[in-house]
Amino acid sequence: MRELYGMKRSEFCEHFGIPLRSLQHWEIGDRKPAPFLIFLIRKVYDLEQENKYLQECIDTLDRQNDELKALIKSQADTQ
Repeated sequence: MRELYGMKRSEFCEHFGIPLRSLQHWEIGDRKPAPFLIFLIRKVYDLEQENKYLQECIDTLDRQNDELKALIKSQADTQ
């Protein structure tokens, strides 16, 4: 899962609050994470991706709004 997210071990552990030793055990197959933990990690990751997308939409709308304001101002100045 960590590799799918493109994260280093230390990043993954810090981000999700998982001890490094636990992650190492999971990755070598000594232990398995609890199913609810896998579910929660996926949900957090999905929500973060959705948040990034929504923030990009907001940024785009803000830029477009600024461009429209400038256009309206320039039109008003020419009249």
